[in-house]
Amino acid sequence: NAVAIWMLFHPYRPVRRGPVQLLPQGAIPKEIARIARRIGETVAQELLTSEDLGRALASPAFRAQFDQALREGLDRLLTRELGPLRPWVPPAHEAEVEAALTNVLRKVAEGIRVYLRGPWVRRHLGQLADAATSDLADRPLGDLLTPALRADLRAGAARLWAGLRASPELHRLVQGAVARGLAAWAESERPLRHYVPATAVRVGEALVARAVPWALERLSVWLARPTTRQRLEEWLRRASDDVLAAQRPWRRWLGRAFLSDRAVARAAAALERSGLDELAAALHDPELQGDLARAIDTAVERALDRPVREWMAAWPPERRAQWESSLAERIVAGLHHPEVEAVLLGVLERGLDSLAALRLRDVAVLLGPEQARELAHRSVAWLADALASPRVGDRVEKLLVAQAPALLDVPLGRPIDYLPPDAVARAEALLADPLWAVVQRRVPAMVARVPIAELVERKLLDYPLSKVEALIWRVSGKELVLIVYLGGFLGAIVGAAMLFTVSWPAALVTLAAFLLASLVFVNVKG
Repeated sequence: NAVAIWMLFHPYRPVRRGPVQLLPQGAIPKEIARIARRIGETVAQELLTSEDLGRALASPAFRAQFDQALREGLDRLLTRELGPLRPWVPPAHEAEVEAALTNVLRKVAEGIRVYLRGPWVRRHLGQLADAATSDLADRPLGDLLTPALRADLRAGAARLWAGLRASPELHRLVQGAVARGLAAWAESERPLRHYVPATAVRVGEALVARAVPWALERLSVWLARPTTRQRLEEWLRRASDDVLAAQRPWRRWLGRAFLSDRAVARAAAALERSGLDELAAALHDPELQGDLARAIDTAVERALDRPVREWMAAWPPERRAQWESSLAERIVAGLHHPEVEAVLLGVLERGLDSLAALRLRDVAVLLGPEQARELAHRSVAWLADALASPRVGDRVEKLLVAQAPALLDVPLGRPIDYLPPDAVARAEALLADPLWAVVQRRVPAMVARVPIAELVERKLLDYPLSKVEALIWRVSGKELVLIVYLGGFLGAIVGAAMLFTVSWPAALVTLAAFLLASLVFVNVKG
């Protein structure tokens, strides 16, 4: 039996001495091709069928392993540290990749344009403004107005003012603002008093009170001058000439007879002796001066109470255009004065000093609830309009497109850092069921087309015979040893029984020798 077991594997190849075969090839090496083919057919048709694989793939245990593998794969993928893209791109394709990135960035810029033009921008800005106002309501503005920020504000204001002053659009902007202001005044029902500061009204009234006595005094002095009679004569002569020029010829001749130069001179002398002296004396009367001042005040009050629309309606178009042009030119000329920048920067500095001690809540109180809300709404609307302007969209696109070459050198980092904390769980929940459905639908059909029998046959043919023998001995070594023992024992018994008929001592010696030889052979093979 030991020899038979040994000859199952040995020799691996026939032992020949020239053309003579001394030992035949072992049984298993000789029939290994047929054995491999039979094993492959058995595995494919009976042991590992597509139905068996389908049931195994659909089992809960495999689903748990599938979910665990998907989870671990997503975790490795999202937590992997990624470097820059440039080492991954061949130099010959860098221009193509940069062009592709440029197109992607243009699409991103277009998306930003659409977002900035949408209604949700105003809503988000309003929410941010409300949140910032509530969070920073009790903090002094001085905490926000750091020295560096104040220096930046001053420098920015100086640059802004210099650019605005040098811009050729300044005159157009000022003239447009003046035109819009005058147009608004032309439709305003508010009185002139609304646009004139109360301080200016009081200053005007004080000036009138001081100026009326002075003006009357100057008028009386003027009436007392010798040149006044000469001017009065000239005025009377021009008036008489104008009256006579409008009459018929015979009336004009008759009038010339009565209104001669001598008659005009006598009339002027009489008016000077009587009326002018009395008028000059009356102008020094305090009561007359008070009445005149009160009349002027009343006229000024009535003028201030008239709607601005009525004042503007009395202006002819030529005068309005003249005022518009004159105001615009004077404003532009004033803005170009070198002291204006210093004044503006000083106003900005004083304003920042005043704001530093205030809180946002104090600013809201100073403005009033309605004005604070209106200011917040206007600020949000102005910022939203500025963000939605084509200029901002173009700037964003240029900025993004300019970064396309630099993006190739930027380390990408871990994808998980750009995603929410539960990104792995969400990705697993999103992908698990679709991938599981694909596995259940496609894998069994693909496995059914796999030539399992050929694969098993090829693997067995490629497997070394020495390893096959070692594998069989590892698996069935005890059973093979038992077969050898049993064969040796039975052979010894049969041989000894045959010898017992001849000689008892020879039979016992032969039995012991057979048992010893079997034991030594099995131990050597093991």
